[in-house]
Amino acid sequence: MSFTSLSFFAFFICVFVIYWLFPKKQRWIILLLASLGFYVFYDWRILFFVLTTSIIIYLTALLLTKIKTQQERFFEQNAELKKEEKKKIKQKFKAKQKWLLTFGVLLSIVILSASKYFDFYFWVDKIPVLWQFETKSIFAVLGISFYTFSALGYLADVYMTKISAEKNFCKFLLFISFFPKIMQGPITRYEELKEPLFAEHKLEYNNLAHGATRILWGLFKKMVIADTLAGIVLAVFGAPNAYGGFENFIGVLFYLIQDYCDFSGYIDLALGLALMLGVKLPENFRRPYFARTVDDYWRRWHITLGTWFKDYVFYPLSMSKFSLKLGRFGKKNFGKVGKFLPAIFGLIVVWLLTGLWHGANWNYIAWGGFYGIIIILGICFEPLWNKIYGNFNRNTWWYRILQHIRTIFILCVGRIIFMTNSLKDAWIMFAKCWYWDKTADFTLWNFIGYASFGVALGCFGLVLIIDIINEIRPQTTMCEKLQKVHVVPRWTLLVLLFAAVIMLGYYGSGIHSFDFGYQRF
Repeated sequence: MSFTSLSFFAFFICVFVIYWLFPKKQRWIILLLASLGFYVFYDWRILFFVLTTSIIIYLTALLLTKIKTQQERFFEQNAELKKEEKKKIKQKFKAKQKWLLTFGVLLSIVILSASKYFDFYFWVDKIPVLWQFETKSIFAVLGISFYTFSALGYLADVYMTKISAEKNFCKFLLFISFFPKIMQGPITRYEELKEPLFAEHKLEYNNLAHGATRILWGLFKKMVIADTLAGIVLAVFGAPNAYGGFENFIGVLFYLIQDYCDFSGYIDLALGLALMLGVKLPENFRRPYFARTVDDYWRRWHITLGTWFKDYVFYPLSMSKFSLKLGRFGKKNFGKVGKFLPAIFGLIVVWLLTGLWHGANWNYIAWGGFYGIIIILGICFEPLWNKIYGNFNRNTWWYRILQHIRTIFILCVGRIIFMTNSLKDAWIMFAKCWYWDKTADFTLWNFIGYASFGVALGCFGLVLIIDIINEIRPQTTMCEKLQKVHVVPRWTLLVLLFAAVIMLGYYGSGIHSFDFGYQRF
């Protein structure tokens, strides 16, 4: 049941009406039933994975809290203990918590792996049979990477006593399974979602207006632009050798547009749906193609995934005993550059895990390694660039344009690695993008036609204009800016947007619908 299907909107309208008619204190129960119902409609077997992970994390968190409480009571009853004795006892309690945390994390990762990684074919040249195995995954579990990371973040926060463990299992299950965020995030933290999910909300016009506008804008980007271009993108990336250089080049550019509208379209839908139910989800997309560096790009694209890796992987690794020793070794042997070794170590691990998070595929791992190397080189060479540039003003318009072009070029290379079926295909596509002397045997435009192609690019121009306005004036959102417009032009624009979705989206033009890109992760 896709977010762009008529069946989903019939489902959501029912949920919306029942939710706002229900007593305030029990409305969260409607959200829980709706979320579980969404899974049942999609594939009832998914409930097994969601419930298993939820039970494991819920019980582990309660046990962690129980150990912490036992420790506090013990010290209250034995206040006369000496400092050294207290330290040893604290270490024993901490060791119990670490073992429990490790147990919960490993079990959750095993469940995640059962769905995602069993079909990974580990082959390495000149290494014997030990590495050459292949098994089949059970089936693709909708949103398993997203809700698993939310669950692991919750468990880590309980372990670090940032939050208290939720005693009500049903409330915890709602936090894990809340349906607007399940397909592609955002990856939420319990502390930021606890109050919005369980508060006694009032039906507010602003929430309804902003939510409906974001839903409409998300549908426009997904159905009119992303789904229209998806046919060409899948064809070219699926067989780059079958097309000429120009077609490969166009395929890469179209993928930049298609991926942008697909992912941001989903985020608009997810946040809009949640807002109409009174729940404000964190922003997960902030105009990443306006970034001047790759590092800045990843602070704007899939924001919650980046912050999750930063808080739960990068910082713990960078501050670990091994990293501290590595830093001292680096300073002693490599001077100023050596001080970056802990950060480099953390970035390598984070980016390889980010690649693996997307799936068990060598292209994804190479993609993660590629971005990790780019960011590490940027860190290492930053002191050198600062010396070379000196007092040069890097905020001139032409220098900013050069930075944007450089970043977009790196993103194009990254997408070639990411989207092709193999590393061999990635190399073929990259090489062909520079070599235009051969034309394909059949034209790509057969997938969508010239008219749909023009409409999609024209509509993306509208998206680009609005994003430029938001980039120049980021203090207010698009919805807030729209609310300041006079009622007649505002509603005229919304009606035109709705008509575009119906007439130019796949409901009207016959273009096939496609799943959201991140849905498969």
